[in-house]
Amino acid sequence: MKTVSRFISAAILLSLSAGLFWLARTYPVPFGVVYPQFSTWILGVLGNVSGGASAPIWIIGLAVIVVFAIYTLVRAICKGKFLRWLAGLAHGVSFLIFAFVLLWGVGHALPTKTERIVTVEKYSAQTLQDATEYYGAQLDLYASQMARDEKGNIIMPAFEVLAEEAEEVSFALSARYPTIPAAELKVKKLPLDDVFGHLGITGIFVPITAESSVSGHTYAPSLPHTMCHELAHRLGCTAEEDANFIGYLACLESDETEFLYSAAYSAFIYCFNALYEADETAANTVWSHRSDLARRDISGANDHYEPYEGTVQDVSQKFNDTYLKLSGEEAGVKSYDLVSDALVAWYLKNKE
Repeated sequence: MKTVSRFISAAILLSLSAGLFWLARTYPVPFGVVYPQFSTWILGVLGNVSGGASAPIWIIGLAVIVVFAIYTLVRAICKGKFLRWLAGLAHGVSFLIFAFVLLWGVGHALPTKTERIVTVEKYSAQTLQDATEYYGAQLDLYASQMARDEKGNIIMPAFEVLAEEAEEVSFALSARYPTIPAAELKVKKLPLDDVFGHLGITGIFVPITAESSVSGHTYAPSLPHTMCHELAHRLGCTAEEDANFIGYLACLESDETEFLYSAAYSAFIYCFNALYEADETAANTVWSHRSDLARRDISGANDHYEPYEGTVQDVSQKFNDTYLKLSGEEAGVKSYDLVSDALVAWYLKNKE
């Protein structure tokens, strides 16, 4: 009887999760007013609890869950109660899914914060090329201002210094953009960098503990923007392209060259990739205009991440792709690149 009740409760929790998504999509206006306020409040409570620890506590929680699951599985097999164990697992997983959806995930069904800042409209390939040149010019400018070693590699401040700046500029967004809430923020450094590197993870936001975590092995030009991206998730940006754009705006709030360069670097990469897909010749022309330093930094990303490529990363990326699609992001992992549309709109808005 206990086994059956666990399966039933799991089904109820999954139904409630689906129901929340349905309600948000069906009634986006009331949900768009009430839910972000609720999510910001509850994430703030959780963040105050987890913020006391310097390391991500979700990793400890995950380790405990895995060890407990293995221990109870062995016991269940020995006692011939595998079905009961499976029911317990289904109940536990469905509860975590419901908590994820309730605390943060419903945002996938609501309008993005980007939509309230810029209006994305259809644009020509020429406009995309102009926008790419615009961000490329910024890239060249800040590339020449970055501190470098004798080999030309970028020298970044310590992770903790960058994290503090990312927290401050992300918090400052609320003063400029009313749609973005003011919240106490914290970026934590991911332990086990090599493990997450092979998984293809440079940053992650876990709503159940309200923690934004970033790998210290993230390629230097991308690191400040990656921090702001993960903090944007904490501020209610569920869609990856939304977090990318709000993270870009956060970098612009900084007076530090590292953040301005990271903003230009990320914006150029996303727009250049979109342009290359639309018009390879135009993309090559834009590339030829870039400074030697900028091209060196961009090319260096491949060498930086190459040691982590392999089957494990492919499986991890497939899992992330599936998760994003189940959450309503039809483009899956390609949704990160969709920020190019918002960046073009931002260029059109600010080019005068």
